[in-house]
Amino acid sequence: MMWFVVITLLVLLFIELEDILEFFKSKHPVEKKKMLTKEKLGLNERQLLLEALKDHQGQVCTLKSKDFIYTHSNSFLKAKIIRVDEEWIALEFQIKKTKAYQEMIFKTSCIESFSSQV
Repeated sequence: MMWFVVITLLVLLFIELEDILEFFKSKHPVEKKKMLTKEKLGLNERQLLLEALKDHQGQVCTLKSKDFIYTHSNSFLKAKIIRVDEEWIALEFQIKKTKAYQEMIFKTSCIESFSSQV
């Protein structure tokens, strides 16, 4: 019975050990610097994407986002960019079944990439 308790405690400790090590690793100054650098790069990429979206305002583009699955059949959407804000983007796209146009607003943070139609 004693061995069962010891083995159970070791298994629980082993399972939580990774979380404990990750916590202490995240507090290390070198790791904090790496995380800040990654965040800055992400912000710079996001800013470049927003500027490109603003440049293509009024044009038809193909955008990629996981949020489009809720309104469209896949993660790609061919739409006209109506307005671009720091947080929101207004898109106008055609509904396949009714052939009508619908305008929807999405968060710009959900846009992964886009390509303009030439």
